[in-house]
Amino acid sequence: TNTSKGVKVAWNKVSGAKGYYIYRSTGKGSYKKVKTTSSLSWTDTGAKSNGTKYNYKVYAYKGKTKSSASKVQSIYYLSAPKISSVKNSAAQKAAVKWGKNTKASGFQVQYSTASNFKGAKTVTVASGQKTGVTLSKLTKKKKYYVRVRAYKTVSGTKYVSAWSGSKNVTIKK
Repeated sequence: TNTSKGVKVAWNKVSGAKGYYIYRSTGKGSYKKVKTTSSLSWTDTGAKSNGTKYNYKVYAYKGKTKSSASKVQSIYYLSAPKISSVKNSAAQKAAVKWGKNTKASGFQVQYSTASNFKGAKTVTVASGQKTGVTLSKLTKKKKYYVRVRAYKTVSGTKYVSAWSGSKNVTIKK
């Protein structure tokens, strides 16, 4: 999964293994070992190039014996957007603006009256060129929390960035 720090890779425990080797390739490049660990997940802070495809495979090991590779898992890293503004633009509406991401296919904008986004609604903006949307049918005198993430669709699979930091707006109009 994409995180703000890079790509988080996780796998299932292999009985009897003493540790795991994580290998990564970029695009169609060759694999290189990037980590040896005994845990069941690792965040690859070196995988932060916006729009780049990263491929991972994991091997379990015990002593000098190494298992066969896991199934290759691929992800496109997308930088999380930054919200530049959220304003009560008109009656029961809020205008949300964020930075451009030319590697994205589009954006998902989530909003809720709860700061933890419980019960949130999501609006999809199906263009990576857009940098804003207007939310409508909001309730007057309520505070809304808003966050945005980018997505990229490749061969029918949707890859998503981490969520942006949240901003809030109180609907006064």
